[in-house]
Amino acid sequence: MAKGLLNTKLGLFVSSIAKLKVKQVEKVAYSSSVLDQMDDLNTDEQLYNKGVLADGSNTPDYSAVTVAFKRAENKRYDHMTFKDTGEMYDSVRYYFNGQLKANWVDRYDLESNYGKIIGLTKESIAFIQPEIAENIRDLILSKR
Repeated sequence: MAKGLLNTKLGLFVSSIAKLKVKQVEKVAYSSSVLDQMDDLNTDEQLYNKGVLADGSNTPDYSAVTVAFKRAENKRYDHMTFKDTGEMYDSVRYYFNGQLKANWVDRYDLESNYGKIIGLTKESIAFIQPEIAENIRDLILSKR
């Protein structure tokens, strides 16, 4: 008499994966390493290096007066970076508690004045997707 698929190693493996809840998978996918990278991608890569907001649009230019001040201080002035004090950059923290979210200090109402600053562009998301996929793969393989 042949064993049914359910009683084989493959069947047990599939069954254990099927019991996973989406939130369990997401929690593993959004590891602390991924969340830390998201912080850095948002601030250092998108805002500072590329001068883009969360939707991929360019950050505004600084005024002529601000450009003069920034030039004198040897600070970046080719696009608005939102890093004048570093307080906002230091405050950005992505976290997962059933939903992926980001906290940050917006003391100067930057988002209401300039648009969605915190959030990842499609390019940043594509950058972290391999690690997220690897985390999910590792979770699935741990169920063997």
